[in-house]
Amino acid sequence: QTNLASLGFKADSVVYRPYEFDDEVLELQYKGSVIDSGFKIPDGDSIVLVVGRCDTTVRRTVPNLLGLTIGEVETVLANHELSLGLESYDIEPPTPEERATYKVYSQNPVAGERVYRGKIVNIKLSQTRKTDDDEKLFFDEEFF
Repeated sequence: QTNLASLGFKADSVVYRPYEFDDEVLELQYKGSVIDSGFKIPDGDSIVLVVGRCDTTVRRTVPNLLGLTIGEVETVLANHELSLGLESYDIEPPTPEERATYKVYSQNPVAGERVYRGKIVNIKLSQTRKTDDDEKLFFDEEFF
């Protein structure tokens, strides 16, 4: 909030969202929309800070995301109060429309694991690869 004030803005409010880490700014909103990099806001206008809040007293069961599209994943994770982490693609989608057709073939943590509310779930997506139901570990350093 201090940094925003020094730039001529004020935080109208702070909204907390379940997240793996406390007090991390997840997004900024202006008039109900998420602010993207480079977006111009009139001096003195108010914005909303969306900030992560970790609750280590509440646990969630990680849902099975295998075979779901990115849109379905976002909905399921929100319903379970979990956060989407890394999205990795076996072949980078050339367009946003094609991105929406890719399906999850691997996830970490795996389905059924008990985690804190707000935990980040990383996924791998593909148009052609089948799910790895028995894959327990992934995102090795060679993949990136």
